[in-house]
Amino acid sequence: MSIEELGFTFYPNPVKDVLNINGLQTIVSASVMNMLGQQVMNVSPGVTNAQIDMSTLSAGVYLVQVTTDSRTSTIRVVKE
Repeated sequence: MSIEELGFTFYPNPVKDVLNINGLQTIVSASVMNMLGQQVMNVSPGVTNAQIDMSTLSAGVYLVQVTTDSRTSTIRVVKE
């Protein structure tokens, strides 16, 4: 998806340690959930360019729900 569709970009994917999220608007919160739907991390960066430290998470697939001032989008991220 493009930045117009999500309101932000994210990289790298797959991620080793840090997931970078660059938004058009302030990123109010980012919740990381495992594939069972359990929240494993939640951050409230309050900036347009956020970094989420995923180094403590196990390898696998995660869903990251990113909330900006006007929208909420969910992205799929692979952790190496």
